[in-house]
Amino acid sequence: MHFELKQKYLKRDNLLILHLTDRCNNRCDFCMVEKIHGSFVFPYDAAISLVDTLPIGSKVDLFGGEPTMHPNFFDILNNIYTKGMECSVATNGRYFSKRKFFKRVADITKESLYVRTSLYGLSATEHDLATGVKGSYDELMAGLNNIVATDMVCQVNIVITKKNISSLEEMTRLIVNKKVGRIKFGLLINCSSCPTIVPSLSEIRNNLIRSVKIAKLHGLKVTIEKAPLCIAPEYMNNFSGERDLGQWSRVFDDDGNCGDCLMRRWCDGLDPDYVNLFGTKGISKILKIHPTVVSPFPLNVQSANVKFLKLNLFCLPDGKTSLGMCEKIVSGVLEEGRKKLARIAFVPDSQIRSERIGPARNRLAI
Repeated sequence: MHFELKQKYLKRDNLLILHLTDRCNNRCDFCMVEKIHGSFVFPYDAAISLVDTLPIGSKVDLFGGEPTMHPNFFDILNNIYTKGMECSVATNGRYFSKRKFFKRVADITKESLYVRTSLYGLSATEHDLATGVKGSYDELMAGLNNIVATDMVCQVNIVITKKNISSLEEMTRLIVNKKVGRIKFGLLINCSSCPTIVPSLSEIRNNLIRSVKIAKLHGLKVTIEKAPLCIAPEYMNNFSGERDLGQWSRVFDDDGNCGDCLMRRWCDGLDPDYVNLFGTKGISKILKIHPTVVSPFPLNVQSANVKFLKLNLFCLPDGKTSLGMCEKIVSGVLEEGRKKLARIAFVPDSQIRSERIGPARNRLAI
């Protein structure tokens, strides 16, 4: 395949991420996608050929720009579902407010689509200022109403900036009230283009922890991304592992706190542009693991429930399971984690904080 196209997709086992287009109907100056608003459109035939190489049951993620602006969006979506695959779309949600568009998507996907969209401010004024498009907030809200009224899975991403950090808890409550099932909190990357709106880790930490607590209290599935684990260590197993997926450049304070941190191996570290602005301000070392993030050792690989793109910390049983069986299960869990691009950690008992409930278990670090 042509070199330019190879820069526009990522294929891993049973996952395909397709960057369908550089076109976008928003004008966010902090967009993580380089060359946004360019003319690139992924050729339809090449997109279908890539989908055809995947086994049944694979996942296809449609990305952009704004993927719904691809001239063959519906055809590509239909092909994915005809082949018996799962699909997610990363969208600003605006087209989902349009009745004709939404009905066609719902018909093709049988309401099984996973929609990921973004909220940048608590009010229309704040959100529209971030997107550069008046009316984008109202269209997003209408799109969310359409999505949550179906069986589609919906996730709202909040990119944390100086402009919305004080509203983070209220934005979370807004998403809760919209009956959305998933929420993602993300830090800015490639932030040299918008240095005035980049908050430090110290400014983010307390607002983020309170917002995650609200989301979890209301049963939302929570993800934290593009952030070091020490920003919210009590929610460590909610951090994504997208550094491995996206191959982004990250920075670690290995001569300081990162070098002594227990979770250095599994952490996403810092965006290089953040370091240019703040150095390693806000980084702290993790020497003890919060007990709530450690899962019981699975009785078999199938019961491990390895989460897609998440960090999973496991503990070994207390001796009732044979060493041979433990080794087999550990090997299986690691393999399942590799397939699902998850991160797996086994932590020693001495590094778990003492406020656990119930008897101590033996744990192994690998």
